[in-house]
Amino acid sequence: MDGSSKQFDVQKAAQHAIRPAIPPEKFRVFVFGPSLQPDDKVQIPTFPPGDRNQIIEHARYLRYATKVALEKENFTVDFGETRDIFNFWSFSFKGYDTASFELYHARWGCGAIIIYPSSEGSICELSLFSLRDEVSKKTLAIIHEPFRDHNSFFNKAILELFKQINGTSEYINYGNHNQCVAEAVRFVKGKYTAFLRKYQESEDIDRWKSEHARILNS
Repeated sequence: MDGSSKQFDVQKAAQHAIRPAIPPEKFRVFVFGPSLQPDDKVQIPTFPPGDRNQIIEHARYLRYATKVALEKENFTVDFGETRDIFNFWSFSFKGYDTASFELYHARWGCGAIIIYPSSEGSICELSLFSLRDEVSKKTLAIIHEPFRDHNSFFNKAILELFKQINGTSEYINYGNHNQCVAEAVRFVKGKYTAFLRKYQESEDIDRWKSEHARILNS
């Protein structure tokens, strides 16, 4: 075996041995859009996203497709409709306020949030998140491109407030499924990488404090 082959084997072994401190499975992603049960399968729409109902059907498919794509990357995906989430937060906080439960989970349970604001419920959820920096800063709203120039309350108020509090938004035609899903996956991977970096920095600080204390006490 020549030197280059040995070096390749060493690199391959190192890559196999190194694992992130927090694996993707532990990084939960909240995906919002038109109503959809976690186990539902949605077929690709055969019509363009023209009228309101058609746009909602495309958004529903995008929600499903985003879940599938993220799970292929080993991320854990949650829906607001997930019964386990509701049961956990309702047991912990002894209530039935679904909006609060979604906020609790978005803030403390998830590292990234994707939302396709198209139905009444999903627009309300974006409004809910837009007032809270700790939630909006890890949220990506993918909006149907034709809405970009609408002089609407959604654009001028809700979305503007969302962006002021560090939310991220992209206008993409909902008929371009691949682009929408790719942007969602790119965003989640970026948040995951940033999370690992901050985690590593905190670990380094803890090690430094421990070593500093050892030296002072020696």
